[in-house]
Amino acid sequence: GNGINDKRKLQYLSPRIAIEGHGIKRGLTAVEAAILLEQPLDKVLTMILFGVVKKNAAKVVSREPLVIESVDPLPEGLHEYEVDFLKAFGDSLSFTRQQSLQAMMVKLVNLVSEKMKGFSRNETVDFYTATIEKAWRQVEAADTPEVKRQKFDETLEWTMLDKDYDDRTRRVF
Repeated sequence: GNGINDKRKLQYLSPRIAIEGHGIKRGLTAVEAAILLEQPLDKVLTMILFGVVKKNAAKVVSREPLVIESVDPLPEGLHEYEVDFLKAFGDSLSFTRQQSLQAMMVKLVNLVSEKMKGFSRNETVDFYTATIEKAWRQVEAADTPEVKRQKFDETLEWTMLDKDYDDRTRRVF
């Protein structure tokens, strides 16, 4: 809209929302949106798996246990989290793999947090809810094996994004 009205509108918003920003953050991938929507970890990982298989960057060699083989060299245009995911699965030691996947998730949460700066979390969540559902239906239709969560440490907090906003709000005031 035009600048003057926007400014006036802002004055009536609660400080919390004014800090958080407004409007929808467009251009998030389904995976990034899943992070914003705090989807379960195994669901996010399964969506990433679906993505790399769809882009012909990897194939599933075995479902139980889940073995993924990535192509060499990797195709162009993969997201950083997809590359990290494939590197993690290239690790045969489950402990190291777990640590790598964890590092990948933390990086992903931080990335989404960064991208959301200045935008409204609530509006963006509403906007992407359908996107996630659609993406998830594709995953199920493709019969992509689930990435089982197997004891991920609790250090990965799904509420990280929320906490980040609360802290940021506190810092500003």
